[in-house]
Parts: sequence; C-alpha cells; structure tokens
Amino acid sequence: MKTATSYQKILEERFPQWETIRLADLDACLHAVEDGKADAAILSNFHDNNIFRRCDKMGLTPIATGKSMDYHFASVKGDKDLLSLLNKTVGMVPSAKVNAVLTKYISEKEEEVTFADFIRQHLATVLGIVAGVLALILLLVVRIFMNREKASKSERLIASDETDKLTGVYSKNFLFEYAKRAQYKHTHKPMDAVMIDIDRFHSINVLNGTDFGDKALSTLGGLIKEVFNEPGTIAGRVENDHFCVFRWHKNDDFKDNLNAPQSRMDEQFPNVKIHLRMSVLPNKTKMEPEKMYDRARVTCNLSRGQYNKQQLVVYDDSVREKRHYEQRLINDLKNAVKNEEFEVYYQPQYDIQCDPPVLKSAEALLRWRHPELGMIMPGDFIPLFEKHGLIGEVDKCVWKKAAKQVAKWKSIFGKVLPVSVNLSRVDIFDPNLEKTLDGLIQIIYPQYARR
Repeated sequence: MKTATSYQKILEERFPQWETIRLADLDACLHAVEDGKADAAILSNFHDNNIFRRCDKMGLTPIATGKSMDYHFASVKGDKDLLSLLNKTVGMVPSAKVNAVLTKYISEKEEEVTFADFIRQHLATVLGIVAGVLALILLLVVRIFMNREKASKSERLIASDETDKLTGVYSKNFLFEYAKRAQYKHTHKPMDAVMIDIDRFHSINVLNGTDFGDKALSTLGGLIKEVFNEPGTIAGRVENDHFCVFRWHKNDDFKDNLNAPQSRMDEQFPNVKIHLRMSVLPNKTKMEPEKMYDRARVTCNLSRGQYNKQQLVVYDDSVREKRHYEQRLINDLKNAVKNEEFEVYYQPQYDIQCDPPVLKSAEALLRWRHPELGMIMPGDFIPLFEKHGLIGEVDKCVWKKAAKQVAKWKSIFGKVLPVSVNLSRVDIFDPNLEKTLDGLIQIIYPQYARR
C-alpha cells in the first residue's frame, strides 16, 4: 500500500529481486493478486486483523513472514511529563502486551466501513433480502386484493338475500336480525310488532293462479313500505303471505294502518275481494323479535273469517287469557273423551205437513260439561279443535253416543228414529271411516254384526 512505507525495508532484505508496486489500499492489493496482476501482496495485521478471513473468502493463501514491527510514539515537543510517563510504561509493560493493545486499537479504527462498502461486500445477501421483502409485499398485495374481491362478492350476496325479491321488503332472517340490533341500541325504548296477512290466501292462490297471488303479495309489500314509513321502522316478509313490521311504539289505534292498504288493495284488485288482517303486539321492551312475531301471528288468527267485523286485533290481557283458555281446552280433550264429559242433546225434527205434526228425526247437539269450568258451549271448542285437527275424536264420541241412543229408542218404541250428526273434513279423509261407521251400525243392529 502507498501508506505502508515501512514494508520497503522488508522487501529489500528478503526479496531483493521482486518488483514493487504500490496500490491505494488493502482491497486493491488483494484484488491485484486475485486478478493475476501481482504475484503476492505484503500486508500486516497491524492494518487488518481479519486478513486471514478476507484472504480465504477471495481464494488466496496468507503466509506469515515471521517479521515483527516496532511502534513509535510522537508527543508534543517539550512535554517532559508525557515523555517520562511513556518511558516508564515501556519499561514496566512487556512488549508483547503493548503490541497486542496497539494492534487491536488500530484494527478497530480501520474496521470502520461505510454503508456503500458494506453493500459491496455483502451484495448477494442484500439482494436476497430485498428480493424476499419484495416477494412478501407482492404476496400481501395479492392477498389484500383477493380478500377485497371476496368481501365484495359477500356483500353482493348479502344484499341479494337481504331483500325479498317478490315484495321488496326484508327477508325473514334479516328482518329479525335488524330488529334485534335496534333493540340492542335502544334497550329501554318500547317496540310494536305488527302482523299483516291476507285472509284465506291459499284459496285465492288456487282460484286465481299463482301469478295473481304473486302480484297481490308484491302490491301488499309496496303498500306496507309506503304506510309504515316512520324512521326506524323495519318491515319484512316472514313466510307466504305473512308480513311483519317492527316499529317504535306509538299511541294510536292502528286503524289507519289497516284501512289505507285495504282501500288500495280494493282499487288494485276490483274483481277479487282480498281481505287484509292485522294484529298488533304493542309496547314491548325486553322480548325477542321472533317471540313478538309469534304472539302477533296467533293474535291475527283470532280474526280469521270475520269478514263483517274489523279485522284488527290488538294483543292485550283478554287475548292472553283467551290463549290460555284455549290451550287448557286442548290439554283437557283426552280426559274429556275418556271420562265422557261430552253430553249429547237431541233436538226433535217434525214433519209439519201432517196434522198433527209427526216426529221424523232428531239432531244431535253437543255440550261439554267440564268438571272445573262448568258447561262449555260448542262455539268455544269445536272451531278450536277443527283448527288443530282434533275434531275427529269429538265426532266419534258423538256418533257413538247417538248410535246408542237410537238403539235404546228402537228397543223401547220398536222404531228407528234417525239422528243427524256432524261430519268434518278430517273425518272424510280418515282411512278408518268405513270401519267406524260399520261399528255404529252394529250398535243399532247387532244382528248384522260381521262374523
């Protein structure tokens, strides 16, 4: 190196025949040997104590000369104290220790490298790291793009499922979900559940076709959104012709909410009478929307078939008591049949064309003598049992009692007096109806019993 002038003496003593070339720095010397521009380079670990590692990295072989070098100190002229201190140090500290310390100090100073030098020395490693980081960034960008696309598809799918395609109101699941969220945000704010449907919609659909039925439902959905337009109102279609509206409680009689869409439906469908029914479960704060709808639906059924009455029912204590009463009658039916609580009365039928009128037949009239509730009229339990498919058990009980009574009159008066009894739709579709009727005939005419 140009700065290592002390190497000249070593070269002259040991290698007098060599031609000397001075280069700028240590790297230049090593690269000259690596490239074949020089046969050897004389170096000292005074400048770089990592010389063996660097040579090995470049494929060069370092050889120790065994030559030691002396260190010299320069001090400010006339500083006698410093000179005295240095002389004493030289005498007290072994030469090997001094050389080691100075070599470590100088090598540490010369090991300081710039960022550019570091990049050049570790170019492959740096490029690998940069490539890895870029690949990771690219992967993250692709992942984010795919997630956004997936989220966009999910949003479109949710939007398509959120609204009922036929009526334009919310679908069932979103209706209840949004109602729950509204309740959660306004815990102490009372809410009304309004149930609206078309009375006997199935018959309308069968008689006029499904296209007509779809048009009626679509029109009704639009009218519901138009009538119930207060802020915070949530309207949806639960199933078939059943619509439900959740809204914040209002102190009104709800008649306008039913009359307005009813009038519009009459205008839209002048040739087919469409009766709307409405029930309201008002002023509830801590009831789940599904339960509110269920109670409103049961309440709405109370107006089924009442064409001459206002088809609006508001759930109150009387409605709740009626539900409990009906449920008790259903629960007590089995014991009533078993304990013969049903009583049959016979209303005589006369032929008035004769003089005097002649008894021709009788009509069976049913009553229920309940052990706790007393005498129950048929209007309380017959429609109820018909609605729940239980009327068949009652009919069979009446038929059997009537057959026994006919047999008794036959035995007393020697004459068979016909008795009229009711036959419901459930009985007609009973596969055992023929067998049941044969059993009744055998009660009256035992001689015709099958053997």
